[in-house]
Amino acid sequence: MIKRLANGKWFTSRVSSSSLFEIVYNRMGPNIQTELRSLFVKLCDDDTPMVRRAACQQLGQFASVVDYKS
Repeated sequence: MIKRLANGKWFTSRVSSSSLFEIVYNRMGPNIQTELRSLFVKLCDDDTPMVRRAACQQLGQFASVVDYKS
């Protein structure tokens, strides 16, 4: 579901997805965690300013659940 939202055509779906990463990250396996990190970076570099702002607002919370060795 997060993949669909993060890759959505409308910016509202991408904004919504940014708050879900921290919730599901630790429940996923290593391969999916890598993919989630890549999707989050993509949101931080999105063309739409509202998406970038939402991702940056969630960055600290997402970083707190990511293992520093990842």
